[in-house]
Amino acid sequence: MKEYDKKLFVKSLLLYHCAPTIFCNKPSTIITIEDFDISFYKLWRELKEDILRDYEIKCFEIKLQNNKLTVLLYNENKLEKTLKLNIEFLKNLVI
Repeated sequence: MKEYDKKLFVKSLLLYHCAPTIFCNKPSTIITIEDFDISFYKLWRELKEDILRDYEIKCFEIKLQNNKLTVLLYNENKLEKTLKLNIEFLKNLVI
């Protein structure tokens, strides 16, 4: 597979899994990036900043272990709003 094709594949796969966060109301998505035949992890590193900027999302790399990277991709405003609502809900449960 050509380098350009690999990058397009990685970007398409990431966008597919993150579409609800990027285009809908889901505040965040957790994905695991595994370094298999096409050096997925390396390509993630190369494409990460462009994807984050282009789609106005942020990421937090949760864990890197055994050639697997777990990443939280999130829309900061949606996540903040969701967390505030949940905190208020939990406060109201306390008697």
